[in-house]
Amino acid sequence: MTRALIAVSLLGLFLARPAAASAAPGVELQPVPGSEGKWEQGSVVVPAPAESVREWLTDFRAWPLRFPDIEKVAVLGHTADGRTIVRFRSSIVGRPITVRVKITPNGLVYDGQGKNVTTQGRVFIVPLGPERTRVIMQSTSSVSGFLSIFATQRIKRERTREKLRSDLTALLDLAAGPSRGRSSR
Repeated sequence: MTRALIAVSLLGLFLARPAAASAAPGVELQPVPGSEGKWEQGSVVVPAPAESVREWLTDFRAWPLRFPDIEKVAVLGHTADGRTIVRFRSSIVGRPITVRVKITPNGLVYDGQGKNVTTQGRVFIVPLGPERTRVIMQSTSSVSGFLSIFATQRIKRERTREKLRSDLTALLDLAAGPSRGRSSR
């Protein structure tokens, strides 16, 4: 295969993605204020207790059952400072990513990497009462190597928003329960 064909194939793998899931009503996406467009955030009010939302997000082995884009997960262990090391493959991200997740009193904080990609994020779990929780997810990523030539800020923003939309919609599906959820899983 010539170098040009290899380049086109790699570009296709990076830019190709499944059709965007429709956002559930109430999912709001926007740049994080003050981040100059480098961080994106999504928020939604989930009709479930904060403890349930926290469990859905931190039961890493169950992610493929809860989040439609997650194809597989492996919990690899813990860092010296207590963060959980999780490797997962997301159809939206298009590659395996290994993250180190710290569970905090207010949510989660993570950083990680995959081939030519690094990511960071925060998830805030804000109780609004016994059966309502605001979830705010913030994320950023950078692309290196050959793919960085094609990964414009717009493409990174769209991919990040697609992942945020998918995760927040999945939380709403979980709150709706298996018989009323929007997911096909």
